[in-house]
Amino acid sequence: MGVLAIFPCDGKAVERQFCIRCGCGQDGTSLVEVMVASVVFLVIMSGGLQYYSLSNSILVRQKLRRLAIAAASARMETLAALDYDQATADSNETGKPINIGSKPATRTTTITTVDDAADGLAGADADANTADYKSVSVQVAWSDGRSQAISMVSRMADITYGSADSSTSSTSSTSSSWGRKCELVIQARQVPGTVTDFPVLLTRDTLPLEMFDADGSYPASNGGGDLKFTLDAAGSTRIPCDVVTFATDNRPTRGQAEVWVKVPSISNRTNTSIWVWYYNPGQTQPAGSETYGSQAVWSNGFVMVQHMNQNPSAASPQMIDATGNGHNGASAGSMKSNDLVVGAIGQGIDFDGSNDRITVPYASTLNPAQFTVSMWAKVEGGRDYRSPLTSRDEASFRGFNLYSATRRNEWQFWHGTGRRGWYWMLGDRARRRFEHLVVSFDGSTRKIYDEGDVDNARRGTFAANTVSDMHIGAGNSAYYFNGKIDEVRIANTARSDNWVETEYNNQKSSATFVIEGTPQTP
Repeated sequence: MGVLAIFPCDGKAVERQFCIRCGCGQDGTSLVEVMVASVVFLVIMSGGLQYYSLSNSILVRQKLRRLAIAAASARMETLAALDYDQATADSNETGKPINIGSKPATRTTTITTVDDAADGLAGADADANTADYKSVSVQVAWSDGRSQAISMVSRMADITYGSADSSTSSTSSTSSSWGRKCELVIQARQVPGTVTDFPVLLTRDTLPLEMFDADGSYPASNGGGDLKFTLDAAGSTRIPCDVVTFATDNRPTRGQAEVWVKVPSISNRTNTSIWVWYYNPGQTQPAGSETYGSQAVWSNGFVMVQHMNQNPSAASPQMIDATGNGHNGASAGSMKSNDLVVGAIGQGIDFDGSNDRITVPYASTLNPAQFTVSMWAKVEGGRDYRSPLTSRDEASFRGFNLYSATRRNEWQFWHGTGRRGWYWMLGDRARRRFEHLVVSFDGSTRKIYDEGDVDNARRGTFAANTVSDMHIGAGNSAYYFNGKIDEVRIANTARSDNWVETEYNNQKSSATFVIEGTPQTP
């Protein structure tokens, strides 16, 4: 059986046949020689393998999706279902890398402008002279260690990628690079009222077990570099994620995950579906500041988010603000590496009630006129007042703090109005277990919540702290907290009761909040 190839020659199509075993053409020209003369794509057709020349108009104007590329060799290794990944570059960018995808291999394609010596140019093809060349190289590496390189040259000038076709998006053009996908269904019965731009927690209990099987057939990358989330099964609408922890294991039940995904809208009437994509070796998460990066998860009014998952004895600042706003915290006292412990969600910090605390430098943005503060805290001992969070100017009676108080061991929310004296509200009893605590002020009403419910609400005024640092695990100079703290957040808006209850339901029991479907191969 032969291979029919069609190539441009002085503007006319020329047909040549090549032997599929040795690659020789009927006119003596080898298939490899012809490949070097033109950029070619292999499309698997019934009855044989057919090559098409890659023209400038195709590369500029069309979405090059799910094409296959191959090299002539004794074994004719076929690289199936390849996909150009949002080729967004400018004609004068040489050496622009483009990822193309097939499973279970990793691929890199590079297009470089090659100067024609007779043309006398230096560098990129600035004059659009068709005497210049575009060199294309493809390197493919399979998961079993095999690799193959293909090099080709085209006599085309000014190749401009994706930007010429505004309908091409990074999500839609790369979805076929992921080997697996799975529907994740957010349960409407867990949502008391519709919430928008909501960070949903995903854990090992809400994700397909095969993702965590390091030596299985379809593992996600250890560290979660290849995790991608979309609103649709086709993968055309991507949403941002913050991968705090993702660990695979040869025993998948020992895998770990703490992943936050921002979902645009979650209904309390019908279930809401999102899709997780994985099994794409070599893929990495976008930078935190990019459109789908981790910081985008926390763009809905969040001022500071501390996952409390860093080593408190490492170099300062130890606690890193996930929002990208730079409100990082430095540990003080006798904090050690083993104070990083199992928390309510992933990892948290254990405070000794003696001198341990995390200090976040003062910033006006940490002390907004309206706010919501939330965290998970577990009292493990101590007497008198013990504060898991304080932002308070003692001299001017401004700011707030949250206490576990001696009197009947209640949670208390203290706040100032700028006048002499402090005002406080009683919450529920402090129990020796992780509790979800929230305090808020909407400009007229102060609230304290415990485990999703409003414990107390009062109308009144509030004056924000204007000078003092914020402390996690202590008051300004005393009132050290004895226990564990996890997931400390500050927002510059008063969250609704629906939001607070939804947050509690999701974080308390992610496995009942999100139900995974059956994994599929795209």
